[in-house]
Amino acid sequence: MTANLFFVPSARTAGSTARLTGAEHHHLRAARVRAGDIVWLFDEEGTRIRAEIEAVTASATQLRLLERERSADVRLRVTLIQSVLKNKAMDDVVEQAAEWGVQAVVPVSSERTVVRLGDREDKKTERWRQIARAAVEQCKSGRMPSIDPPRALADVLKDPPPGCKIVLSEHGGRALKDILAGRSAPAEGAEDSWVLLLGPEGGWSERELDAIAAAGFEAASLGPQILRAGTAAVSAAAVVIHLRGF
Repeated sequence: MTANLFFVPSARTAGSTARLTGAEHHHLRAARVRAGDIVWLFDEEGTRIRAEIEAVTASATQLRLLERERSADVRLRVTLIQSVLKNKAMDDVVEQAAEWGVQAVVPVSSERTVVRLGDREDKKTERWRQIARAAVEQCKSGRMPSIDPPRALADVLKDPPPGCKIVLSEHGGRALKDILAGRSAPAEGAEDSWVLLLGPEGGWSERELDAIAAAGFEAASLGPQILRAGTAAVSAAAVVIHLRGF
């Protein structure tokens, strides 16, 4: 019997049985599941499904779906708006954000963004989603974050996600822990939403900083040390989740 947890889109598990092909089948087959094994599936809505493997062939895995568990509503919602980073740094941010339980990652392009994806946007977005899925499966959280296609910073600032809006700044700002401590707990049943905005390796331009402030983001600091862009993003998310989620 296995204790594996696998992501499967809800559209694939609507009935009492499921026949998985493609990526979902290959993930199960790589785990060497066999007929009779029990596995857990999870979908983008947070539902967990206990399933029995009925058959594994070269092209498909057949499962019998035994029971469903709807995950408890998430009271803390963290959205990470991250200027696209170069090389493997963006992959690492997505992976670690998923491990920590960030609910949404919104990649953006800014004036000093080094990486210009061009016609590679779709491939990169799919890669980040695969990385997030693998991270969630590995840490068995069962909560798949949404990964948006890259957007221009200006477009995101026109209609930012709801919540307490924070921009990490290397030019001052209140300590992030003080901002977190200064906001009262939400009312019973209400969501505690936080939106973290992180810049590229070269930082924000003055024009962007003005637009970010005008959109309602408060400048915050993680301390006097200068952190790499990817380190700052994951550290900020971890601080919010730790201090507001426990």
